[in-house]
Amino acid sequence: MSAARHPLVEIPRGVWAIASGLSSVDETLLWADRAHTAQAFSFRVPQVISPRISLSCLHALRERAPWLAVHAHFSWAALVDADALISNSRGLPVPEVKTLWNGQLGVSAHSLREAQGACTAGATFSFASPIWQTPSKVGILAPVGLDGLRKRIEQVAMPAVALGGITTPEQVAQCAETGAHAVAVLRAAREPKLLGEMAQAWREATSS
Repeated sequence: MSAARHPLVEIPRGVWAIASGLSSVDETLLWADRAHTAQAFSFRVPQVISPRISLSCLHALRERAPWLAVHAHFSWAALVDADALISNSRGLPVPEVKTLWNGQLGVSAHSLREAQGACTAGATFSFASPIWQTPSKVGILAPVGLDGLRKRIEQVAMPAVALGGITTPEQVAQCAETGAHAVAVLRAAREPKLLGEMAQAWREATSS
């Protein structure tokens, strides 16, 4: 049975805040308050937290989210009526995921070829990463830079969400000017002032 909250809801433009490692409902609510200027939230299920606690956190986030995507776990996304599911490179192939999910389907694609294949198979948006160096990808993936982001946008016919090493409003503006549909941030999501400045930078870069 397929499930989704709003199968045809538009994929938000702007700054997305990634929630990762939340370990209690109180922490989740505090995170959501700090990230309130984001256009969308996405939730990564912590591997070291009990499923019961994680699900409570996700339900709390659903109440605060302007638009919510869930990474990797179809069952979690379905349980909270998420707006989108995000499949990673180690997950099920896109055609199989689509038999379970009829909403927006994002993919974490780290190469142009991977993104093109996912688009052909029916994904509706992709993460382009890492744009700049980021601690979690050191020694694993080299940054693609703005040129790599531009190639993704030009050669893959679905919205690209820029991710990785985006820590300043200036970088947000650069991604917007390159043509990214959105940018996603992890560390900045916990810094209200910085996140607000990033949202403003996006608006200014896309207003002309």
